[in-house]
Amino acid sequence: MKRKLFFISAAMLTVCAPVFAQNEVVQQAEQTEQNVQETRVSASEQIQSVLKNYQDSLSSTIYKFRTGSDTDAFNTRMNPYGYKMFVPYTFYKSPVTQQMSLNSDSGNEKHTQVMAFANKHLLNTYMHFPDNFATTENELKDVKVNMGEVKKRNIKVSKLIDSDASSDVGKDNALVKKPNFWKYTGNVSLQFTQSYISGNWYQGGTSSNSMLSNFKATAVYDDQQRISFDNALELKLGFIQQEGDTIHKYKTNSDQLRLTSKLGYKTAEKSDWYYTLQLEAYSQFCSGYKTNDLKRYSSFLSPGKLAFSLGIDYKKTGKKGEVSVLLSPATYNFTCVTDSLVDETSYGLKEGNKILHDFGYKVQVTYKYVFCKQISMEGRFYVFSNYHKLEGELEHTFNFQVGKWLSTKLYFYPRFDDNRTRVEGYNYWQMKEMLSFGLNYTL
Repeated sequence: MKRKLFFISAAMLTVCAPVFAQNEVVQQAEQTEQNVQETRVSASEQIQSVLKNYQDSLSSTIYKFRTGSDTDAFNTRMNPYGYKMFVPYTFYKSPVTQQMSLNSDSGNEKHTQVMAFANKHLLNTYMHFPDNFATTENELKDVKVNMGEVKKRNIKVSKLIDSDASSDVGKDNALVKKPNFWKYTGNVSLQFTQSYISGNWYQGGTSSNSMLSNFKATAVYDDQQRISFDNALELKLGFIQQEGDTIHKYKTNSDQLRLTSKLGYKTAEKSDWYYTLQLEAYSQFCSGYKTNDLKRYSSFLSPGKLAFSLGIDYKKTGKKGEVSVLLSPATYNFTCVTDSLVDETSYGLKEGNKILHDFGYKVQVTYKYVFCKQISMEGRFYVFSNYHKLEGELEHTFNFQVGKWLSTKLYFYPRFDDNRTRVEGYNYWQMKEMLSFGLNYTL
């Protein structure tokens, strides 16, 4: 009986063994698959954790980089010396060199602070994520860039504007002022001189009183590019009273009416030279006499002069002064004497003629210089020649300012003119000089 049970049990084991073996294999496979899944999940979680930590670290670094909240960071938002933190991963030497250096001071200069800050965070990345760095600094130096392959990208402005955008942008209260290229200046003065000499003065002499008024206004246009237009009006009128003059109660000692306009066009954009056309008109207000002499030597439009000049002008303006040098090889000079009581031959005209036309060359220099707030000078040098006769003059004024309203002026006016009839006992040189004190105001 026992033997029969043994054979039955053996037969059942023979039949069930493959089934048990198959079940064990399935269980092992399921366990293996479960382990793989758990490994994948663990690896994924680790990767996600690494990425998150890196992103958090990068965000924190960028925040500190921009705000300067790190004590080692620099106080700026953008700086080219921090480029290493934002280019593809590269192993640089400077972070390690900085860490191994015995000198921990990064200096006070901004770029050294930037590099020290970048090196500090790069070294931290090297320590925790070394596998991310596959390129070294030496390899970067060996890379050659073909600049011929770099193509420029042209972007049309019209593409950046929405064609369907409404043109109605509303109203604005902004005030736009039109630029003013005109500059105006002016000066007016009224000055006096006085001298008294008693009748028994041992050296003799004559007492006198004089008054001198002066007005000058300028209007200058400059478009800051090529065109300039200078205008000046000069008026001078002075009277003198002398006890020794029994014929004239008073007479003029200074009389001038002059208008100058000069239109210039720059020879080049940054040049100080101008192609220039100048108009100058000159005359006087009153009749001119000499002491105890009834003869009239001059009057309004006797002479009257008008000059057209075409040439080139050098103009320079500085903090202390200005200068203008006009060179005109082509000048037309018109002279007239309208008063029949004035001798026209004294002004180069032939007897009986009232008009003279001259063609020649002209040189004119005007200048102004301020030595200090109280002392200044200005003047005019002029030469005209018709290639036969020469006329030249220099007007120069020193101004000594006393306060805002008072000044002393020294004016001298040498002149050469061989076109006039020579006075016996004198050469062609003439001279006028005046020293005065009084009111002076600059507009």
